[in-house]
Amino acid sequence: MIVNASHRVIASSDDKGVLDEQFRLNTDGRSAGFYQMSDERTVSFAATLGYESYRGLGWYGVIVQSPATA
Repeated sequence: MIVNASHRVIASSDDKGVLDEQFRLNTDGRSAGFYQMSDERTVSFAATLGYESYRGLGWYGVIVQSPATA
């Protein structure tokens, strides 16, 4: 998914929550990284880049992956 600077979902591969949902992204001040949620899903994220002297809009690309099932 893509979230804006306030972590509101602005695009999602499953079209859920778009413009209605705010994702609780925990970056700990990092521009990229990953962490595991309490329900064992893994969240990976990266801040979008600007261009030359333009810093961008503070958006993040986010992937949420559920653990494999047996």
